[in-house]
Order: sequence, then C-alpha cells, then structure tokens
Amino acid sequence: MKLVAIPLTFAALALTACGTGPASASGEAVAAAAADSLEKQLGQRPEIDCGTETVTLEEGKTVDCVLTDPVSGALYDTTVTITDVDGGKWKASVKVADAPRGGGPSSSAPPPSESPAQETLTVPASEVAAAVVDALEAKLGQRPEIDCGEVNLVLSEGRPVYCTLIDRAAGEEYKATVSITGIDGAKWTFTVQVAAEPNA
Repeated sequence: MKLVAIPLTFAALALTACGTGPASASGEAVAAAAADSLEKQLGQRPEIDCGTETVTLEEGKTVDCVLTDPVSGALYDTTVTITDVDGGKWKASVKVADAPRGGGPSSSAPPPSESPAQETLTVPASEVAAAVVDALEAKLGQRPEIDCGEVNLVLSEGRPVYCTLIDRAAGEEYKATVSITGIDGAKWTFTVQVAAEPNA
C-alpha cells in the first residue's frame, strides 16, 4: 500500500476513561505539559522531571519537579500546579525558582519564573487512534489500523502524538504524526501526516 503525507483536520469528541474517583496522569505527562507551556517562552524545550508517580488531577494540586536549563544545564526547582480540572481536562501552571540549585552554573538567561496555564486534555490513546482511523478512512478509501499506544495521552495545542499505521496485508508499518491544532472544551482538532515510506 503506497501512502503519502495526508494533511487533514478533524474534530473529535474526547472521551475520558470510565471509572470512579478523580482522574489521574503520570508524572511524565505532567512534566510534558509543563515543558509544552515553557517552550513557547524559552524558544526551546526544557527538560523537566516530575518523577514517575501517578498524579491525581485535583484543583490546586501541586507537583514538585526539576527543570534543566537547556542553555546552561543548571537545575531549577519547579512547581507545577494543576488548575481548571474538569474530568480529563486540566491546565498546568508552572512556577520556576528564580535561582538555580546550589552547585549548578548560573544561566545568563534564566527560565521565566512563571508560565501561564496551558489548556490540556487527557484522553485514552485508543480514543485518539479511533479518531485518526475515522479521519483517514475517507482519504484512503479503506479503514486503516492505527496504534497510538495503550496509555492516557495528554493533548495540548502544538504537541505531536506519534502513532503507527499498520498495513497487515503488506506486513508494513508507517509512522503517523498527529499534531494537535486546538482544544475547545471537550473537543479537539488535529492534522495527521502519514509517512510516504514504511518504517525500516
């Protein structure tokens, strides 16, 4: 099956996973949301470590993280506050210490001390895959198989999600990049680009 890059936009209703109790996200997901927010201000993506523990998405919940300055390598204590929680939808407000930890080199251009909250939406990977399948079916003339993993994904505008298009008949897999173009409440829009050649 010969595939080409297919830019398209599709609006999907994001569904949260079924279950009881408050929603949660991994420490890695919280770190990714914080990095997304700061990247727009720094001009480059910082490295943020919020640990690996699961974080309960509760209004005002704070998570202690560490930011590595991409320029100097200095370490800054960072606090990520979970705000505007509405089911699987939440925002991450980031506050970075004014000075690096002792022993680290100081930066000539330290990270901003605060970042405005960026809207994010947590959805199961299976829901993202299903939306991509629906969008590509009309373009390809057949329903493809898409794998976006098995964990919950934190969507934010401008952040890519990497999936795989599987061609069972040919025994080949293609990289499919899903770029989030907007979040409006429980709805999100995206574009999909499928690689022209299969994975090596």
